[in-house]
This record gives sequence, structure tokens and C-alpha cells, in this order.
Amino acid sequence: MKRLLVIAMIVFAFEAANAQYKLTLLNCPGSTFSYLLSINNHGLMVGATNSQNDPIPHAITYGKGKCTPLAPETVLGRTFSVASGVNDRGDVVGVYFDASGFEHGFSLDKKGAFSTLEFPTANDTWATGISESGVIIGYWQIRDASGNILSIHGFKWELGSFSEIMIEGSADIYVGGINARGEYGGYWDTDVASLVAHPFIYSKGQYTTFDIPFPDAVGAQVDSINGKGQIAASYWDANGLQTGFLKLGSQFLTIKYPGAVATALWGINNAGQITGWYFDSTFTPHAFYGELEP
Repeated sequence: MKRLLVIAMIVFAFEAANAQYKLTLLNCPGSTFSYLLSINNHGLMVGATNSQNDPIPHAITYGKGKCTPLAPETVLGRTFSVASGVNDRGDVVGVYFDASGFEHGFSLDKKGAFSTLEFPTANDTWATGISESGVIIGYWQIRDASGNILSIHGFKWELGSFSEIMIEGSADIYVGGINARGEYGGYWDTDVASLVAHPFIYSKGQYTTFDIPFPDAVGAQVDSINGKGQIAASYWDANGLQTGFLKLGSQFLTIKYPGAVATALWGINNAGQITGWYFDSTFTPHAFYGELEP
């Protein structure tokens, strides 16, 4: 499957292409698994976790060493939910799942105003990113009567209206992350059933597909782009196992958590701080944070 779903510390340093990152495991107290999908320029992270009292993951924020449930009095606290994007104002977007397993996008502003986002005609809607001006991006899906995904499409929500994100020649488009300049990325493909996918960036009114220098990669997706144009992304091999990477101009840095079966890299802020999650040997997901060594 191409789409990458969506506090003890373990510190690991590695060096690649003249850069050194320190990765830190972030598991909320009492949880058995966690995800982190985005980080803003104040270091606030968002994602999802479960707890000792509730095995179902719910949306959270993580900041100043503390996990905080996100609007637990809303549907986010009652069903499977994931926070996947946060801007510098603290506005958050993401997804929650209904009892039938369908996805519904949401936005929650800093003042606590909650809204559900449903792309017209879609079976599923997932909001993945929000800019400083409040532009929301994400994707929507069409399913058949058996629940199989027939197509994936990108969207932009601005000033109360949806518009579809389209790339000529593509059959499906996934969109993830947006910066203050309105730049974003994702992937496009020509067959929803194929693992082959092409990472792209939208900048200055143009879509640009780029190649990745990893011989085992069959597809990749961009999930975040910061104000410097630096990209957090992941590629996957023929078995569908992910490896995170950073695209820093023409330079590519692999991000792989030590001992992990797979690593998904999701967020990057202007300071180069990163977030994501990895699968351990039992395929349990764990959230991590990373920063460049001084």
C-alpha cells in the first residue's frame, strides 16, 4: 500500500553526506505505539497515540516534553483519529474514522473551533497540511461497494471552498504538507493498484517530479516541505517497506531508525527538525523526533 499511515528516550546519532542527526524515540507515557506526522517552527508536533485505558489511537500534540490529547471532548477523543498537520499559529488538521472505517478530514483552530472537512462526492477525506494563511490540503478517495480504493485525488481548501489538485497524465494524486509560501508535495501514479509512484513538488505555480537515488526504491512520496524548500519524504521497496529521506536541494540524506523494519519520515520545520515513526521487529509503530547535531 503506497499511503503511509498516518516518554522514554533512546538517542542515536548517525552521519550521512556531511550531516549528523540525532534521533529520539518519543512514546507517550502508558502508550504501546505512537505516530508523529508534523512539526511547526515552534517545535510543536502532532500525531496520534493509544493509552493503557484505550487501545484506539487518538490525535495528540507533543510539545515541551508533554503529550496532550487533542480536543478529546470532540469526536477525536471518541474514535480513531490522527493529527497530521500543524502551522505556526497552532491550527491543526487531520482525520478521524467513523464506525464503518471511512475517513473524515478535520480542522481545529487555535481557539478550539472544530470543523469536519468532506470533499464533495468522496468516500474518504484526509486533511494533511495547513498553511499560515489557513489554506488546507489533503486527499480524497473513491471506493467501490466492497470498500476497495478505486482512486485517490488531491484537494485544496481555501476560503471555505474545495478545489481539486490535478497533474496531467496521472491517475491518482496524494498530497501532503504545505508551507507558508503555499508549496507542497506528494506523489502521483498511473495505477492505484501499483507500488510505483512518482514524488513531486508544487512551487511557483508548477509541478515538478524528481528522481530519487535509491536503487531499491519503487516509489516515494513527499510529506512535508519547509520554508527553505527542504523536503521530508519516504520511499518504499518492492515489499512495500519504507525508508525515510531528506531532500536538501540536490542532496539526499537517508533517515532510518536503528533496528527498525521500516522508517517513515513525515515532518520538517525551518530549523531542520524532523518527525516520523518507525516499525520495530513486531511491526509496532513508534514516534521519533530528530535534529541536526551542533
